[in-house]
Amino acid sequence: RSMLRGRVLLVDDEPSVLAVLRETLVTWGLTVEACASVEAAERVFAAAPEFFDLLVTDHVMPQMTGIELAERLRARLPTLRWLLYTGFADEASIARARSLGALAVLHKPVEAIKGRTAIESALQTADDQLDGD
Repeated sequence: RSMLRGRVLLVDDEPSVLAVLRETLVTWGLTVEACASVEAAERVFAAAPEFFDLLVTDHVMPQMTGIELAERLRARLPTLRWLLYTGFADEASIARARSLGALAVLHKPVEAIKGRTAIESALQTADDQLDGD
């Protein structure tokens, strides 16, 4: 398989999960900025919103949900694409995520093949938009 290309903002409040996911995304060829808190993610994003091609975020975190984080970041950069992964999403949360533009909602534990396919698809959406301009 070819390497993926893109810059991902990865957010998860569990350091062990964050480390494993970051490592996986990097081996797929992605550039990853891994943040263990919503505050860190907002700070990194604020410094260079245009840098990121994709937000990949956990849903349940202490400060706010991944959906709320995506909403805040997209207020700054409406074209930001994002994926949500979760161990606990109810139908209402999934519907809300989709209504706010989530390209996929993945359930934990995320199978590598499903995760890669979702990320690849999200990044291709970006390429298609760029090609259209």
